[in-house]
Amino acid sequence: AYALGLEIWGNANSLGAVEGVIAAPLLLWGALVAPAKNLRLRRAISCLVSLYLVYFSVTRAAMLAAGLSMLVLLLALRRNKLILQGSVGIGCLLAISAIATPDRFDEVKSSFVAGVIYKGHQTEGLLGSRMTPWQETVRVIQDNPYFGSGFGASIYGDKPFGETGTLAVASISREHGSSYLAITEWVGMLGIVPFALLIFLVIQAVVRVFLYLRRTGNASHYSVPLMMVMIAGLAHAGFEDWLFAVGYYLTVIFWVLAFLLMDVVPQTSSHRTSFVHGMRIRYATDPAVAPR
Repeated sequence: AYALGLEIWGNANSLGAVEGVIAAPLLLWGALVAPAKNLRLRRAISCLVSLYLVYFSVTRAAMLAAGLSMLVLLLALRRNKLILQGSVGIGCLLAISAIATPDRFDEVKSSFVAGVIYKGHQTEGLLGSRMTPWQETVRVIQDNPYFGSGFGASIYGDKPFGETGTLAVASISREHGSSYLAITEWVGMLGIVPFALLIFLVIQAVVRVFLYLRRTGNASHYSVPLMMVMIAGLAHAGFEDWLFAVGYYLTVIFWVLAFLLMDVVPQTSSHRTSFVHGMRIRYATDPAVAPR
């Protein structure tokens, strides 16, 4: 629908976010755990379509998020052969395109480098399009380091604190370039502590799931798709402002899944925990050893 001009996701950044953070990682996981070949094929094709939409959105953050989450899953499952096959397949497609239509290939390559990699800021470097909002946000943080400008409120660089009539409107119209810089600007270095703790707990849960996958190879566990969304979301939020944007649909989905991950994260020890009639019961799973 977006390709036809119907902006159902709002804009290209939203399209890239929902496809790169949610759709593509979950579809890859679904393809890997599919019990039937036909189902695996359908999910794999859907994953490719989702990746195409990520490319179509021309958002580097979404490309990074999708690629990183997929790579982490394959590394955790020790699917090195699949990683190699995918890399070789992409290389072969590029080589065939370059040989068959060299002029068209050069045109597409130049367009991709200028429009996607550098976003029209070749002279400023790879992150040239992000430097201006990052520098502006850092300047505001330095002016109000401890308590910030208020949650959801920002200050324009050319107006001192107190001279902006509607700070909330300013926060919407000015890009921060990173969810982490945005929340630091809003709440300051003191207010960032609970948010940093929350992100730390999410990362800790992701690490536990990753280690569980490396140890067992069980991709069917409930926590695996949630781990992929967390990895993609945290990476994507480093370059976009949505992670703490109250009311944004991707924010709601991400944090709901984050709290679900806390509940279903696999146990790292030989003891497991279950709830029976509201009571928490912890029991050992190792076989009993008779005393000598």
